[in-house]
Amino acid sequence: MTRCSYKGVRILVDTNSENPMHPVKKDYIDNFGQKLSNGRLNIKAFQFTLFDNTFLDSEYVESIIASTPTGMFTDRDIYGKWVAAEGVVYKDFNEEIHYITEEYYNQKQIKKKYAGVDWGYEHHGSIVVIAEDIEGKRYLIEEHAYHHKEIDDWVEIAKGVIERHGNILFYYDTARTEHIS
Repeated sequence: MTRCSYKGVRILVDTNSENPMHPVKKDYIDNFGQKLSNGRLNIKAFQFTLFDNTFLDSEYVESIIASTPTGMFTDRDIYGKWVAAEGVVYKDFNEEIHYITEEYYNQKQIKKKYAGVDWGYEHHGSIVVIAEDIEGKRYLIEEHAYHHKEIDDWVEIAKGVIERHGNILFYYDTARTEHIS
């Protein structure tokens, strides 16, 4: 941007949707509508879907739709939405259905909380905290996932979990039994 000093210059960026934390999404697309002090639009963003390309043969579009997995894949590949793919376990994950608001969660009667630990160094290690309500529904309420954390780092994270949620049970992956205590 700083090298575009000529009056009236524009920068055009054409992207495929990707992770919603991508700098292009966070710094520009999410700032769509930003205006300068003179009222001139500074950032303008467009989002297109597969259906917007009128040059595509209808049979090709039908084929793409039929062969694209539902959930995140459809959101990204068919509708051009910026959704996270890394770490997706469930192909039908849909953040509009599977994420809940803090307000909704706070209305639930939680009967217990517990944590799960998966050791990792080169691959992600993680600690997750699960809450279970009186109907038996479970909610992921806290997660920590990192590369290259030492055991002392994980102990500090676990102590923070205990401070926030009380003396809850921790369930550990038994692959590294020397770290369980």
